[in-house]
Amino acid sequence: NCHKMLTHFMEVIALVIGTVLVWAWWIKRRKRFSPFKGIPCAPDAHWLLGHIPHLALRNFEEGLKTLVDTANPNGRSCFWIGNEAAISVIHGRDAHMFLSVTSDRNLDPLFKRHYKRILGLNSPILINGKDWKLYRSAIHRAFSPQALKECQSSMNLISLRLQSSLIQRINSSPDGTVTMDVLPLVRMATMDFFGSIGMGIDFRCCENLTNSPVAYAFEFLSDETTRRIMSPFNIFCQFYSLPSYLNRRNNQEQFSLREFIRSLIKGRRNGDNSPSMKKGSDLLSNIIAAVDKLHGNEQHQQMKETLIEETASDLLMTLVFAGYDTTSITLAYALYLISAHPQVQELCVEEAISALGTDEKTIPADFNPEGKLHYIRAVLYETLRLFPSAPSTSRLLNRPIKLSDCELPADTKVFVPIWCIQRNPSNFPRPLEFLPERWARRKKINGNDDFGSHEWEERPEDDTCENSNDDYISPANREAFVAFSAGARNCVGKKLAIQESVTLLAILLRNLKFNTVPGYVPNPVRAGPIQKPERGMPMIIQQRHN
Repeated sequence: NCHKMLTHFMEVIALVIGTVLVWAWWIKRRKRFSPFKGIPCAPDAHWLLGHIPHLALRNFEEGLKTLVDTANPNGRSCFWIGNEAAISVIHGRDAHMFLSVTSDRNLDPLFKRHYKRILGLNSPILINGKDWKLYRSAIHRAFSPQALKECQSSMNLISLRLQSSLIQRINSSPDGTVTMDVLPLVRMATMDFFGSIGMGIDFRCCENLTNSPVAYAFEFLSDETTRRIMSPFNIFCQFYSLPSYLNRRNNQEQFSLREFIRSLIKGRRNGDNSPSMKKGSDLLSNIIAAVDKLHGNEQHQQMKETLIEETASDLLMTLVFAGYDTTSITLAYALYLISAHPQVQELCVEEAISALGTDEKTIPADFNPEGKLHYIRAVLYETLRLFPSAPSTSRLLNRPIKLSDCELPADTKVFVPIWCIQRNPSNFPRPLEFLPERWARRKKINGNDDFGSHEWEERPEDDTCENSNDDYISPANREAFVAFSAGARNCVGKKLAIQESVTLLAILLRNLKFNTVPGYVPNPVRAGPIQKPERGMPMIIQQRHN
């Protein structure tokens, strides 16, 4: 009997193993083909994970290259996310269309789990549907033209502080130069911007070139969340309750930060006018006012207060974390590209001096980059084209879409590889060259085509001419520029990010010269949902004597 039972048991085991092997073979074979007629499938799919191992590579360019190389003449390819088929697009027209037709997203569960913990349940980054529209609308109202105008004086002050602190470091150096990683510097400036503009708090990071406790908590949580997303098989990264130093530190910093923001919200709602608060309007006040309207019909007063505090806190955390790394990384790349192209740096300096004057301690009282500094703005756009902070994004179709080569059913995931789209020669000729002139041109004199002015203006997309010279620079393809995404879920803080970035670049370049460190080349690597230079951004800085 024992022998028969053992034989029967072995037969069952063999049957199970055989079934699993056949199932795995069938799954792997299935992933060699595309379910979308006319759209080729990327090769080398894992039998269980699909193409996730390729797309999760730290060297994200290598993974994205697979999709580009597989694409058909229409720039479309198919790949697998686990057992779910998805489509990738490379042509700017397709990218803009898919980003515009739907705002829904189906985020990676790992990403969603970690960011829900830090950003809260009401974060517009993590939700879809009606709730997303309500909270997105609340944030959008906070970025009114008047609010952006009132931000300018804070931007000027913070930029001057950073410039002054760097000049002090340079003057104390024996050779009149300093070699510094500019990424932490622009992160301090970005945090000061958010502190003053977003919360009415002066962190003074740029004044001391050190982070305040609140700024340090933001930076720690941002870096720590990225580390956990990039370490899916480390149980101490995935389970916050396990005993470890970083888990305790994470919980402590998150609690302290949330309590700090809640105290700000309570104080603002109670009319706090203490000296530590910046006078006037800030984004937090605007967010509270907008959220108050959303929950104004709530009958239970205590529940209403709790809803307003939680929602406003989540929205503010979302704004800071969405803009903190993206803005600072863009500024670091911009300074690198400017320093690597001396002729571009001189044009930036010329424009900055024209708008600001030469005195390192003052700025014209009426200075506002809106409608000015077109060349520096072009430098920023070209930086975002070459080095978008987020190398990719995605959408989930909420209805069928008919394409020229196939029809995509509802619930199809569409992958938009921003990095590849903006470096594709079909979208941007001479794609790997840094050419701000795609976005700006010398202003016309007396309305004719004699471009002899020293001033710059935005270059229209239809500014083309019949020119076959190799040096000809085509105007930028706006439809293929999706660094800020597009459609209803585009970057709500785009105008603020551009305004503060252009201001900081103009003030720094007016009196400081940035040079590349010999032999240094930035190596972009994936850091969660964004990319950043692997070894920071070291630069040689010296004072410019105008």
